[in-house]
Amino acid sequence: MPLRFKRFERFRSHFVFRFTRLGVVVVATLLAVTIVTTLTIDLGPGLRGLAEREGSKRVGRPMHIGRLGVRLFNGKFVLEDFVIEGLAPTDRPFLKAKRIDVSLTWDAMFRREVLLGSVEMSDWKMVLEQWAGGRHSFPKFNTGNGGKRRFVTTLQHVRASNGEVTFEDHGTPWSSVARNLDITVTKYDGYRGEATFHGGTVKIQDYLPMSASMKAIFRVEGGLVHFERMNLTTDGAESLITGEVDLAHWPEQTYQVNSVVDFKRMRELFFAKESYTLSGEGRFNGTFHLFKGGRLLAGKFESDEAGLLIGGRDYRFPNLKGSLAWLPNRFDVTDTTTGFYGGTAKLKYSIVSSGRPGHPSKATFDTEWQNVDLASYSDFLQMDGVRLAGRWSGRNLLEWRARQHPGERT
Repeated sequence: MPLRFKRFERFRSHFVFRFTRLGVVVVATLLAVTIVTTLTIDLGPGLRGLAEREGSKRVGRPMHIGRLGVRLFNGKFVLEDFVIEGLAPTDRPFLKAKRIDVSLTWDAMFRREVLLGSVEMSDWKMVLEQWAGGRHSFPKFNTGNGGKRRFVTTLQHVRASNGEVTFEDHGTPWSSVARNLDITVTKYDGYRGEATFHGGTVKIQDYLPMSASMKAIFRVEGGLVHFERMNLTTDGAESLITGEVDLAHWPEQTYQVNSVVDFKRMRELFFAKESYTLSGEGRFNGTFHLFKGGRLLAGKFESDEAGLLIGGRDYRFPNLKGSLAWLPNRFDVTDTTTGFYGGTAKLKYSIVSSGRPGHPSKATFDTEWQNVDLASYSDFLQMDGVRLAGRWSGRNLLEWRARQHPGERT
């Protein structure tokens, strides 16, 4: 073998060896960095117990931490299997989180500031409950504002992913569940945030549940959460909502609601066993107020034309307008007007709770019509061999006992 070729072979072998050794070093370094970055040291039962006791004082509920640790590389605290109990030990927990990561800027401590760079919570569930009389499960957080604070706490960024929030009003009853909930809050010109969920449900008494999804932007000022825009999609309705939640006085919250409603789907949800059919689209503009011991939904609605198909006849109600109010003890539809076959009609509907469990509610349906064109109406009725003429005015009042109403528990 020529000498030049032997030298080339030795050079190639030496190069391959150096390159391979360099690759091994790089891989080993990356592996070491990965291990150190993800390595979490358990802080032990002593510090975990201290954190549980101090946290319990802040939320006024027993708090539990399955594991408390710190990452070596970045100094992040890791809380696993985090739980805040409900009102009673037998109740569902107020909050459960599989994991919470908290980053702390240590040098800020010298400025008497607790600077939390970020808080990341994943796989969590929150349950909010309310009972008749205003009793609820939302904790009264002790922020320690009663005296002079030695440290100021600042939070830069919060991300709560893959969450679920359940609200249940046992007094009505009605409930909502926001599934696949993601919340992001960032300190920028105050605290601002975004929230989204999909796959949620809303259920009122024994009526069929409604699907729900939402996208919202909000800002936080003290104990107030201001929703600047909320797009809520529920089964049969699209709503644009603004409003605010007073966390310091839970469940106090008020929203301004603008909705477009599908009458056909609403009938299917709330009167599933009935044989008649509704058609048309309605618009609602009103206020929803949730407060201690109850709630109020009130506003005005209108529709260019609503339809009622019953007994083979398709009644039409053009230019339908009215008001509604849903209170803890009654549901009222008032000031309702509509065109009706050349004339006009006024409608009133109410259902009032008896206030006594097991006793039926009182329902009324009051209709009044004026100057109905009998020729048009008899043509609609398809009265063979008969065609009426003239104008017709009248009134009909129905009263009956109802098993329940939308504001009464069965």
